Amino acid sequence: MKKQPFVLLLIVVLSITSAQAQLLNTGWRRPTATHFPNDWTNPQNAFGSDDNYAEVLHQSGCRCPFMDLSWDNGINYSSSNIFGPYGTSDTYKIQGDSTDGWGHSWTDAELSDSAFLLRIWNSSTLLKQGYANFGFGIQSGSIISGIEVHVEAHGDSSYLMDFVDIIEAKVYYFLPTRINEAYSSAIPVKVFPNPTRDIIHIQFIDDMHEETIQILNVQGKTVMENMFLNTHAGIDYRVDVSKLDPGIYFLNMFNGERAINARLVIQ
Repeated sequence: MKKQPFVLLLIVVLSITSAQAQLLNTGWRRPTATHFPNDWTNPQNAFGSDDNYAEVLHQSGCRCPFMDLSWDNGINYSSSNIFGPYGTSDTYKIQGDSTDGWGHSWTDAELSDSAFLLRIWNSSTLLKQGYANFGFGIQSGSIISGIEVHVEAHGDSSYLMDFVDIIEAKVYYFLPTRINEAYSSAIPVKVFPNPTRDIIHIQFIDDMHEETIQILNVQGKTVMENMFLNTHAGIDYRVDVSKLDPGIYFLNMFNGERAINARLVIQ
């Protein structure tokens, strides 16, 4: 009996470690086409870092362009991020990260060349420029974690013109995994629906004395933990996840005999 706590602890640690699915990314991808609105001069010059610049008039004291992203070919846009301030020589600025959806829950289809647009505009003149065809090539069914955008730019000393040398974007994602594919066929549990908005249902197909349920975020932090005593086969056990932010999570279930982990999406 003295060894039992150590065995349980070991199972928990292994479960948390194995639940860390690999976060992938597309690498920096550059646009290969411009798109409406086309208010800038030579916008195609932002396709590559070659000291040939896309240009836009400027009328304020901050070289701070805004940017937003569209998932439906320019009908709707995400919340905007501000880049800068830039100086009078080329510098790189980055907005977004591996968990930043820019205020939108993305699907892989929304990042296709037929749907995804990037729009940048000058903060004073509001002259806007669209960019498209980033060629992310994300596998169908992938779970999108975040988007990062990188802009190299500068302005003149009189705050009359802005110059953009390159725009690049990177998408972070997890490969598609159906909930049951995370388990071997012998694992006695069903979890549904996935994705979910508020409730997950857990059904065991054997009787257990005790079952601990953990939900972890992508950083590996436990954000919710429930314990069910005397679980019985075929009974529907409900877990309320409505207070968790939308995103990617990992579901751990363990007892004294086995540990299970799977990916969970909350919309």
